[in-house]
Amino acid sequence: MTTDGRQHRASREGLDGRTPEDPVQPDALSAAFDKLRKHLSELRDYAKYFLQAKGDVYKVATRRLIVFSALAVVGAVVGLGGLVAAVVLLLSGLAGGLGELLGNRDWLGRLIVAVTVLVAAGVAVAIILLRVRKASRRKTVDKYEEQKRRQRVAYGRDVEGTR
Repeated sequence: MTTDGRQHRASREGLDGRTPEDPVQPDALSAAFDKLRKHLSELRDYAKYFLQAKGDVYKVATRRLIVFSALAVVGAVVGLGGLVAAVVLLLSGLAGGLGELLGNRDWLGRLIVAVTVLVAAGVAVAIILLRVRKASRRKTVDKYEEQKRRQRVAYGRDVEGTR
């Protein structure tokens, strides 16, 4: 400050050497806005380019997923078709051979093979259902036993001990 209480001009100047009292030149302000507008336009174009590239990446990934899924379905259908054909040929051969052994009674061979296959399938399904039910029950019992064990550790008793 000077002796009369005013600040020195150097302490009031901004980084560009202008003081707050100096008027801003309209041409400089217009040029600055034009430059800003150009940079914002450039940024928008880059952002648009980036988003389009990301979208294309997702499109390609989706397309690949669809193609590979379709190939998997076709492969599964072909594989199952081959498996079914092989089983039909095997069972037909067994039925024919059994019919020959039973005195050229093809109908009896087919009947015995069909009943045997149906009974075997029923037994297999029953065994699978029993195992699934047993495993599910065991898992449920284990879950509740673990909860009771945690209760005994935390509280010194479990839900059954509070009755």
